[in-house]
Amino acid sequence: MDDEVGAPPSPFTLMAVCASWRTTVLFTPVLWSNMEIVAHGDPYSGVNISSSDAERARSWMARLGNHSWSLRLRIESEAANDHIEPVAEAIRHPSSKQLRKLLIDADEPVTGVEDLSFPALESMVMHWRPSGSPVFSLSTGFPRAPNLKKLVLANVIKPNTLGIDKLPWASLTQLFIQGITLGKWRELIAQCTNLREGCFGLEEVGHQVNEFIVDEDQLQLTHLPLVTRLTFLGAPPFARAPAQATVFSGLKELNVLHGEVPFEPEWNISTPPSLLGVTTLNISGTQPLNLQTTLFRLLELAPSVTRLRVNLNCDLKELFKFITLSPQNTVARSLEHLDISNPAVPDGSTNRSFPTAEFQTMVRSRVNGSLKEVIIRTSGGVAFDSRSLTNGLAQQVPIIFCESSAASDTLGNQGALGEYIHWDEGLVDAILARN
Repeated sequence: MDDEVGAPPSPFTLMAVCASWRTTVLFTPVLWSNMEIVAHGDPYSGVNISSSDAERARSWMARLGNHSWSLRLRIESEAANDHIEPVAEAIRHPSSKQLRKLLIDADEPVTGVEDLSFPALESMVMHWRPSGSPVFSLSTGFPRAPNLKKLVLANVIKPNTLGIDKLPWASLTQLFIQGITLGKWRELIAQCTNLREGCFGLEEVGHQVNEFIVDEDQLQLTHLPLVTRLTFLGAPPFARAPAQATVFSGLKELNVLHGEVPFEPEWNISTPPSLLGVTTLNISGTQPLNLQTTLFRLLELAPSVTRLRVNLNCDLKELFKFITLSPQNTVARSLEHLDISNPAVPDGSTNRSFPTAEFQTMVRSRVNGSLKEVIIRTSGGVAFDSRSLTNGLAQQVPIIFCESSAASDTLGNQGALGEYIHWDEGLVDAILARN
């Protein structure tokens, strides 16, 4: 609970200014509405804090009254040096009934609050840093939070037992899960009947992550019509048979950020219903792609796209040719906004030219249609003349040039965001900004 560099001063610091400030701070609950506790623990010894920090936490919570508040609980694996007590006992206070936001950032797969209930909790972030051994049960890892709406689970749902009994999946409106197999994801997402937005990093089955054995023919069809925005850190589940197992019929925005994992799906022949209404498509990553089986297939299956952003290590000439309109080619015919980032120069190459001719042909094929704006994000090593690129086009379609940021190659891994944050603090927007 000490002040950190760049962070607002704590109430204890403000009280030390003068007697007048002390009185004001003591009777202003909003100044106490954000608390951080540093605890220590592991799955064997539990989660504890020093006695002095426990008393300070109680003093802090006593000032809250009926005001809503947020708690950040950092759990380090090193043991505390002085007298200790369970962190749950320090938090077990009447003000816990007003806790609205909880963030747990732990070195080990522990929470310390599994026996507590937070009736007003609306947003929770749980981040376990990678540990040396897998966890096999989460049956008691979560607190009870009957009114939870927004949930972030990073490196958590990897065990064979989900331990989903304490979390109100049916009431969630936003859900982020980094690290879950397709079978577990399908079982869990089917319960999220009120979901509006999701971000998921699906993992392959490995020696530490077992998969449920499910007959694909026996899968129940799941409809989630309220979901409008989906982000996948890797290949989306639409690429895996059967594509219709989970249907997002209200989906409007799809983001596919494949990072360092090649995105090479085997698409089904039939059109996944989830893609028919998508109007915004963003695909980004650092690994070379086969455009025919990835982006081009997405565009074919999403005929309503009006906004397209591409930040890939790919052949731009091939891309521009594919989206050039003609009587025989009507792909993305409603496209209004096109955002293209130049990929980095390939290893061993010192320069490559921008496919100006193909770009101009593509734009001209759309100037009498819906195209309203083109953004070109440039990067070092890609040579082109902006004047010749826009020659004869700028009067018809605005073409904007800006600097490109390199796509992250650590998506889905710890550290991709710097830290994991709450949904209402811009979780997915922070991910997209890095790509």
